[in-house]
Amino acid sequence: MKNYIGIDISKATLDVYDGKKSYKFKNNTQGFKQIISLSKHINETVFIFEPTGVYSYALSKFCSKNKIGVVMVGLVSGLHLVSTPTSLTYKILT
Repeated sequence: MKNYIGIDISKATLDVYDGKKSYKFKNNTQGFKQIISLSKHINETVFIFEPTGVYSYALSKFCSKNKIGVVMVGLVSGLHLVSTPTSLTYKILT
């Protein structure tokens, strides 16, 4: 079963919700690794966040490098970007 982790990205911090509890981490590699530690099976984990330009770039790159599934929301109304370790797909939600 997939484990979804919601992340609100700002310049300095990541506000994270794992479905049970909220956390705050720094928006850097150390913070990204702390998010990973919330999941027992990272290969079954999907990060959900809104792309925020330069503030989300490092997290996106980290996820790609570590083969972490990503769902980016809020790009365009009704259009969502779905990224898995092996693909990048746009889905139109109805």
